[in-house]
Amino acid sequence: MSRKPLRGAPLSEGADARTRSHGSSTRGAAKRAEILQAASTVAAVGGYGSVTLQSVADAAGLSKAGLLHHFPTKEHLVIAAVSHHDVTAASRCSTRASDIASRFAAELREGHRAGLSALRAGIAAEAVHGSHLARNYRADRRTRLEAEFTTLLDGSPPSDGLPSPHRWLASALVTLLEGSFLQTAGHRERELLDHVNRLVAYVQAGGRNDLRLGRVGRS
Repeated sequence: MSRKPLRGAPLSEGADARTRSHGSSTRGAAKRAEILQAASTVAAVGGYGSVTLQSVADAAGLSKAGLLHHFPTKEHLVIAAVSHHDVTAASRCSTRASDIASRFAAELREGHRAGLSALRAGIAAEAVHGSHLARNYRADRRTRLEAEFTTLLDGSPPSDGLPSPHRWLASALVTLLEGSFLQTAGHRERELLDHVNRLVAYVQAGGRNDLRLGRVGRS
């Protein structure tokens, strides 16, 4: 006659291993997040050139070997840092911006958070090399932003097979956004936002307003 297992009996070896694996995975994700934040902090203080595996390891309270366990190169680390921010920023931007001007402003401010603009500027400079990992990241980011901006400009997702008349404007706005990270001075944010508002208003008015007189987007 077989015995029934007692309540509170120890976990089987397989279940115990899964529990340990889950705990290890959670701790690993938390440590990765700390490292990514440390990369932004280092960049905020000393610029992109100051971001090295050793400087980020020091800021995260790790040995260099410990950091290499998560990120094999500086390129992997930096791209992971900006990609992680893209995911969290996309949610914040989409929930508080229902029109293109507000969305652009939200993306601009998110991108210029401490350290991030320096990381993005560094990526942009290094992406000119054909083999650099940043090329794919920047291409994917541009495609995503152009699609989201186009939808906001159209008022609805584009129909299959029908090109949006606003695709060119969405592309121009993404170019402005990405180019802003090469500007070292955040004080130009207001000027850039003003240009964007005027450009959007010009298009929405059918091009009838006079940009040269500075009347677009102003009452």
